[in-house]
Amino acid sequence: MGLGKGAEEGGPAPFHTLISVAEFHEHRDATWVVIDARHDLHDPRAGHAGYESGHIPGAIFAHLDRDLTGIRVPGETGRRPLPEAGDLTEAIRRWGIGPRTQVVVYDNHGGSMAAARLWVLLRWLGHEDAAVLDGGLGAWQAAGLPLSRAVPRPTHGAFEPRLQPHWIADTDQVRSALIDPHTVLIDARPTEVYRGTQPSEDRVPGHIPGARCLPLQAIQAPDGTLASAQTLVLRYQSLGALDEPVTTRIAYCGGGVWSAQHVLAMTHAGIMDARLYIGSWSEWIASGDRPAQTSLAS
Repeated sequence: MGLGKGAEEGGPAPFHTLISVAEFHEHRDATWVVIDARHDLHDPRAGHAGYESGHIPGAIFAHLDRDLTGIRVPGETGRRPLPEAGDLTEAIRRWGIGPRTQVVVYDNHGGSMAAARLWVLLRWLGHEDAAVLDGGLGAWQAAGLPLSRAVPRPTHGAFEPRLQPHWIADTDQVRSALIDPHTVLIDARPTEVYRGTQPSEDRVPGHIPGARCLPLQAIQAPDGTLASAQTLVLRYQSLGALDEPVTTRIAYCGGGVWSAQHVLAMTHAGIMDARLYIGSWSEWIASGDRPAQTSLAS
């Protein structure tokens, strides 16, 4: 489900969701842009330090906080708000991406930190020829493939945004979802955090009322790759996310990073209208006047 029709007759088909290490190794050519999006929530310098110590050859680095996050407004936004479209467009051009460039993004957490978030943001700006490296850097190294410390200097790209707002949900849409039977909220955080029984970095425990919990481990294989498309469908089916009359699924976590992998996974499995609540729980509780639930959703 990650392959689509080739951009040019006879050329390789673009990858739109996931790409395996074997596929990447076989199909990559000099026109592809590879982005290292590693990040550590507890040490914001660790991702770039890891990149400098060794990355997939030809990869450039994107920083979650500097490149993929907007300006935080206390009491209004979450920890990592949506970046301005213009700022992200400039970053995408700086990375050498044009309108038909195949982009491959990876991190060292199978896509959840923060490759899937960048994938969603690329889709938000209308760039479909983007895929997350399945299994990330770990899968690359497990295959015995080399790392490089060389830092590329890409030529400025000619990317032009075509905003696709349906990839992102805002707080008003989430508030409406509380009483909308056509929308399901999916919480990507650990079950104990969702229940409110385990402390997190957010001052208010619990979850958005009515949200269903599906931690990321439930959609991953033991080796860190995403589960098969068939397994993913079963996971979301058991959650009730595919029941009638549901048409929209909105994923969230604490800060809008982990939950992007749910959007990627649903899209890869052919489940349409998956959206990222990029403000997530930290934005939901920011104003102090929105409800929180601490019991398990039925």
